[in-house]
Amino acid sequence: MFITKAVFPVLITLYVLCAGLVFVLIKNNRSARLWIYGCLSVAFGLGLVLLRPNFPSWLTYSVANFFTLFGWFLFFVSLEVLLTKKTTTLNWIPIVAALHGLIIEMLFYFQIEKYTATYLSFVWSIMNFCFFLIIIKWNREGANKFVRVMAYLFLATSLVWLFNIFIAVNHNIKFVIDDNVSNYLTLTINAMLAILRQLNYFAIHYDLINTEKEQIKRLLTERESLIASLLKANKTAATGALSASIAHELNQPLGASNLNIQFLKMKLDKGVLNPELGKEVLEALEADNQRAATIVKSLRSIFTESESNSELVRLGDSISIVLDIARPELKAKHIQIQLRVDEDCVIRVNPSEIEQVILNLVNNAAQALASSDTAERRITIEANKVGAQVLLAVSDNGSGVPDKFKSQLFELLNTTKKTGMGLGLWLCKHIVTRYGGSIHYEDAIGGGAKFVVKLPAN
Repeated sequence: MFITKAVFPVLITLYVLCAGLVFVLIKNNRSARLWIYGCLSVAFGLGLVLLRPNFPSWLTYSVANFFTLFGWFLFFVSLEVLLTKKTTTLNWIPIVAALHGLIIEMLFYFQIEKYTATYLSFVWSIMNFCFFLIIIKWNREGANKFVRVMAYLFLATSLVWLFNIFIAVNHNIKFVIDDNVSNYLTLTINAMLAILRQLNYFAIHYDLINTEKEQIKRLLTERESLIASLLKANKTAATGALSASIAHELNQPLGASNLNIQFLKMKLDKGVLNPELGKEVLEALEADNQRAATIVKSLRSIFTESESNSELVRLGDSISIVLDIARPELKAKHIQIQLRVDEDCVIRVNPSEIEQVILNLVNNAAQALASSDTAERRITIEANKVGAQVLLAVSDNGSGVPDKFKSQLFELLNTTKKTGMGLGLWLCKHIVTRYGGSIHYEDAIGGGAKFVVKLPAN
């Protein structure tokens, strides 16, 4: 006599143990959670079967088979989530499992329970064969050897239950739990297959993790290579654009010098050059030369990232130097200058750099006013000390900056002007931030543009 029910405690212990192992090792994975619920559901269903014959059939067969089939479906859904990252079957699983339990209850209700073993064997055989086909289909995309093994384990389970159909029909077996050789062999083989399935689930999970790690590693390598290539290409493009921008900045004073030189030559050729006019032209040439020299000095100090030439600078003195340089252009464009400068505004910077900042802001204001229809063109320069900061503001009464350009004003190679390469304001921000300061734009009161520079006071 074979004790068929002796296999059930082994299976129950196996499923509970595997649920615990999955919980400990891979509990944060959705697939793992479904696998755990499947183990516990099957274990609970098998536990109810052991209550026979002390409890009614609807509990020991109908409800037990509901939980067992439901748990088996959860194994399948767990694999679906693990392999496809989604599930399309979870919603109708409880309905199918409940229908399965209801059919078993009907067999007892109509007193045809002699077909129970045949029906159960048929259901488990068909279900496991369908699982086999679906998992094989999934595996065509990934071609994972452990997934293939899992599919064939379900196929083996299907064949075992198919064999049990033949035995149940030919030997008039009523219940799968009855003590006979065929039931004992069926349950024992299924127990062995269950062990293999549990082990194979761990193998699939960790193999996929290793595969994902390799993919991530490869993607990171490709990303680093791509970034290196982009940096190289960007460096080449930026160097050319930056060179053009610097050339544009230098072209303004050099162009003005060329005009003055041509004017001077024309006067000399005509013999009408008087000392006063000659002195004025020479002063303009000197101012343009100083302006070009200031640009070169500031760019040199910026791109060598050196602050060794920093010194205490009175902001009022730097403003005066810049206005001396810009005065010919401001006079030609009929622009008035309003100054509100506190004498105690002292900062520690490289003098040529802060002069470049002021000069860029004044030039921007002058160019904005030149293209506007303002009757009285005016640039206001304010400097005052507020707490531990010195505030420098350069504003004009022109048309201001359109809203669509405000967010990009300080970006390199970005410009709102028809001429120029967008270097000036970027240079201003670069210089100011080197000394722990900031620069921002705001609309001037009454219309126009206003740029505010904040620097630590010394």
